[in-house]
Amino acid sequence: MKRVSLSDIAKAAGVSKTTGSMVLNGRARENGISDATCERVWKIAKELKYKPNLMARGLRLGKTHTLGLIVADISNDFFAQIARTVEETATRYGYHVIFCNSDENAEKLTELIQTLKTRQVDGLIISPALHDYDNEISRLKREKFPFVLIDRYFSKINTNYVVVNNFEASFQATSLLLDRGYNRIGIIAVFSNSIQHKLRVDGYREALKQNGIRFLRKLVVEVSYGNLKESIINAIRKLLDCPNNVRAIYFLNNRVAVIGLECINEMNLRIPKDIDVLSFDDNEVFRLFDPPITAVAQPVHEIAEKAVSILIDEIERPKKISETRQIVLPAKLIKR
Repeated sequence: MKRVSLSDIAKAAGVSKTTGSMVLNGRARENGISDATCERVWKIAKELKYKPNLMARGLRLGKTHTLGLIVADISNDFFAQIARTVEETATRYGYHVIFCNSDENAEKLTELIQTLKTRQVDGLIISPALHDYDNEISRLKREKFPFVLIDRYFSKINTNYVVVNNFEASFQATSLLLDRGYNRIGIIAVFSNSIQHKLRVDGYREALKQNGIRFLRKLVVEVSYGNLKESIINAIRKLLDCPNNVRAIYFLNNRVAVIGLECINEMNLRIPKDIDVLSFDDNEVFRLFDPPITAVAQPVHEIAEKAVSILIDEIERPKKISETRQIVLPAKLIKR
């Protein structure tokens, strides 16, 4: 069977061989080729099952047109959606994606970064591990290796990142619970030194302050990632047994919330009669729960699309991009 050539793709798409080559080699943006033309060329290439010689192209261009994506926990619905959108967006630019999962382990994250660099990826999209102390990120910065952080970042390192406004979203979430009449709101979160954890607690704290309610550190319970379910059950019991009349729990991420709901059910507690619940990060199961669970929804698709766009600019136009880009997006409070 005859191998499909670049000329075949260009002819079928109604463009010149040069234009077809630019699109398929990921050089469309720098040469002003429209998105419509790119989509048409890639659609034809897919229909004809075009398979470029990636090794030859990499040697010729000094690029592999491959991106590395490292997420903290692929079992988390948030990161699963991120991964899907990153792949879809990268494909439109003519890039492939290698996925990796750090399991919230800083040492594994370091190993994955080195492995992906050995595989000669052109750039990295990284969600740092909860206890990452930024050594590897600092090294990438010094080496001027193209990368973008998502979901989490380091306040002391000037890097590209795409995140949500954790403080404001947490402030709004806590304010909603206060409006529902809960003056004592407990927090359950995985122990972390991450900036997102701090900002979410700070937003909660500010909402209490503006409503004249004293912040109590003992109402913020941090659980162990290694033994999550048992830790969450103990955290719920601790909050319910404290003398401060806690009748609402704010989970700081959706994985903790999903397991927390399972624990609440096993403890025969009724929502919202016995305890009310709110989660930072939405999840499909929250719609199906009875009653449905209110949650802060992050703009997952926008986070992923912007991260890919920033990274490809860094790869393809390094001399024209002189400043780091730090995008903070609003989250949406979904009331149920």
